[in-house]
Amino acid sequence: MRTIILLLMPITMWAQSVTDFGLPLALDEVKHIVLTSQRVNTMRISSGKLITSATTPGFSAYALNYLHGQIHENGYVFQGEQSDGTLLFTKAAIDFTYNGVAYHIDPSTMRMTRDAQGLWTIAIRAETSSYKLLVNRKWVTYTAAQLAAIGGITVDQLWNRDIDYYYGSARNPQTHITSVFVLVNRTAPNTFTAQTYVNMLPMTSGYGNLVTSYNKTGVSYVVRWKLYNDCTATNATSGGYEAGNFGLCELRQGAAYSEVNAQTFSWDSSREYVTIECQIEETPAQGKNFTTSGYWVVQGCDADDPCGRAWRLPRKPVQ
Repeated sequence: MRTIILLLMPITMWAQSVTDFGLPLALDEVKHIVLTSQRVNTMRISSGKLITSATTPGFSAYALNYLHGQIHENGYVFQGEQSDGTLLFTKAAIDFTYNGVAYHIDPSTMRMTRDAQGLWTIAIRAETSSYKLLVNRKWVTYTAAQLAAIGGITVDQLWNRDIDYYYGSARNPQTHITSVFVLVNRTAPNTFTAQTYVNMLPMTSGYGNLVTSYNKTGVSYVVRWKLYNDCTATNATSGGYEAGNFGLCELRQGAAYSEVNAQTFSWDSSREYVTIECQIEETPAQGKNFTTSGYWVVQGCDADDPCGRAWRLPRKPVQ
């Protein structure tokens, strides 16, 4: 058994760059954007015709955190800024087998643009190979080609009908929260510390009176330290569709940031995978809680997921 000590330490104030959180420098210009609404397109078949409609479910997010998740959890790759100012991201198709079940993830494109009024739009177009639609109270699966034929359009036009949009604009970081990140550091062989950054600056006590993405102030939060050690527990973990379940071995939770003291975890060093997570969650938010995490990978490393600081829970090899 090996023992580590986990600490949350007060730190000196200094500003960070987006690159410190695993993001391309070009995204520095969106670090104070807050997403406040979305439009999701849906399709159905009625009287033999393809009908497209839009819904606007509630949505709020810090743009930088949203893009961070899309890149590190969902596999998007930043392709650069286009001649028209568009920030372009792409995700390749993925085929893998896990627990004997074959999975396919379709390729998709994500674009981030700004109009003359300063409104930012994130548009995600998935090149979906099949669709499941409710027809006469039964779910029917169509290939993209079949559905396009019903609509009398091309497959490319079909994908363009199915784009989801997210909208946001700049906020003043002196009055609003615009991003929250956690960095985990290994300060000694068995000691880990967490640094939480709000608006790219270290947080040592709390958010104060800054306004959250869902227009609340004086937010409370919990801090959780987690140990994943390839346990036999069935707790689901994040990291993308192809991620394996490490198993959540132990959990330490503090009621407030300032109340989290040193934590001691022991793990079975014979296990292949060992990962430490520090998670910050705003609460309560009536179902809109924002959560962000930092990771440190101790074992189970490879070229894609090296040991040390990580931006998501590393992947286990697909089976």
